[in-house]
Amino acid sequence: MWATKGCFFIRAPKGELKKWAPLLETIHTSVKIDINWLSGEMQGQKIRTTTYREVKKTVEDLDRDITAHRQQTNAEIQNDMYLTLTDQEEYINPYTNEVEIGTNQ
Repeated sequence: MWATKGCFFIRAPKGELKKWAPLLETIHTSVKIDINWLSGEMQGQKIRTTTYREVKKTVEDLDRDITAHRQQTNAEIQNDMYLTLTDQEEYINPYTNEVEIGTNQ
């Protein structure tokens, strides 16, 4: 039903396993690996691994960008809340072009 390199699961009618053993042994020992198939499979695994790494990096970059934007947004909200609660406002000084904090009254 399924197999790995050295482990097989075999089903046979009750009491007939010994009868089927020679045939199953022949099947087991007759397996020959096609070098072209193996080469293609290894190449396919290499391509899939590269694709997986690229997608994973893209997702990590997006997560990092989302986190940075969320942190910036939360910082701006916190600053606005602080200024509102303390009756202050940010102003741009027309002489220095720097942001200064003053009363909002």
